[in-house]
Order: sequence, then C-alpha cells, then structure tokens
Amino acid sequence: MAVRLAVLIFVGATAACSSPPDDDTAPTPVSAENPPALWDSRTDTAFDYQLGGAYPPPPGTAVVVRDSTDLPLAGLYNVCYVNGFQTQPDERDRWTGEYRDLVLNGPGGRPLVDEGWPDELFLDTSTADRRRRIAEAVGSTIEDCARKGFRAVEIDNLDSFTRSRVER
Repeated sequence: MAVRLAVLIFVGATAACSSPPDDDTAPTPVSAENPPALWDSRTDTAFDYQLGGAYPPPPGTAVVVRDSTDLPLAGLYNVCYVNGFQTQPDERDRWTGEYRDLVLNGPGGRPLVDEGWPDELFLDTSTADRRRRIAEAVGSTIEDCARKGFRAVEIDNLDSFTRSRVER
C-alpha cells in the first residue's frame, strides 16, 4: 500500500508550543465520520505542538503536531511526529531487542544516548544496509500514522549525526 503524506519539518517549532488548556473538553478523534481537516499552508495558521502527551488544543488551533503514539483529532490538520535517526523513548525495548544492531554503540558497547534527550538512543546509519533497515522500521511508524488518520509527518532528529560523534 502506497502511503501519501506530506512531510513537514518545523524549524524552531518548539517556540510555538503551548500548555494544555485548563478545561476538560476532549476533541473528537478522527474517524470515517470525522475526517481530518485539510490545511492551506499559504495562510497564517495557529498550531499546537504537543510532544510529551496529547491534550485538547487551545481554541483557534487549526494544526496540531502530535507524537506517533497519539491519535489525530477530527476537524484539525494533524501532523504525526516521528524520530528519524534516533529512537522514541517508549520504543527502547523494540530497538535494543529486534533492531539491536541498528543502535549506535558508545564506550563499552553500550547504546549511545542523546545527552539532550537521555531516553532516546542514536541509530547507526554508517552503512547502506543499516540505513535501508532503519528506513523500513521508521517507514512502518509512518504507515501507522497514515492508518490513524494523520495528514502529514514531521520527521525529527535527521541531524543526530551532529550530536553522536563516536571514535571508531
């Protein structure tokens, strides 16, 4: 099945993050009856960057960026956040088990962690085969985003190599 998603990379998007609202109103999840909205990227649009847990967005929000483990919302343009060259915090067991040879090793052969994000492991992109296999694994996450109803994907941490220097 071919997956068609727009790929968005938000530069400095964390400056646009907002805190969860105080009220308990839960937006409607995406379904066949409540499809995600379309987004005209040529306009100024309020968006909410919700990493670390989904919550009802503030009034006036048209675009929401959520982690791949969360669900999209009906009536909003939903962007699925996916780590590209390092692991998601909740996927450590998957990568240290099924894909252990794709995790970059640090001193003593232990998985190398990103100091800025200590529960995220760097992936080893040093060979064509590893890059292909990482792309397949991350691709399955992107396909899950499409099945859930997200309209776009933000692939983050494509710059992991700048923080993962290992003496070989």
